[in-house]
Amino acid sequence: MKEIKVEEVMTRNPIIIEKGLNIKDAADLMRRERIGSLIVRLTGNEYGIITERDIIYKVVAEGLDPVLTKVESVMTYPIISISPNLNLEDAANIMWKHRIRRLPVISNGIIIGILTENDIIRLSPGLIEVTREVFEQTQPLVSGVRGYCDKCRKYDENLIYKAGKYYCQECFLKLE
Repeated sequence: MKEIKVEEVMTRNPIIIEKGLNIKDAADLMRRERIGSLIVRLTGNEYGIITERDIIYKVVAEGLDPVLTKVESVMTYPIISISPNLNLEDAANIMWKHRIRRLPVISNGIIIGILTENDIIRLSPGLIEVTREVFEQTQPLVSGVRGYCDKCRKYDENLIYKAGKYYCQECFLKLE
């Protein structure tokens, strides 16, 4: 898989919406197009992404009105993106590390495609295991990820991954 480039399997020309679109219209568009995410144009070369999961967890589960709620208030930003020249195995590893299922593909500051787990499965069903593996190990698999600690819920710029969870340095040291 190292010789196959992202641009060979990505979905080209993903749908890009404006940040002011409401959630209901975004969900309707996803349903019509049979897709699970939309790219959100912010300014210039800045983009966000809204997924089915964002709508379920951040709108429906929170009881927000999908007509009054704008995409920009629940989208994921900043996005993790990749180059079209990246090999597929490395892209799958990025998905696994960040626990995401979609990677926008950017060339010269412009989104030209999106790589999804489904794109990978179509080419190589076995490679998807890379994006879904969870190992029980004594050593951390990944460090340097930004987000919230799974134990104390504190935001940290350098989370450490171990046994299927992300920990801040303080919580990680308490594990040992």
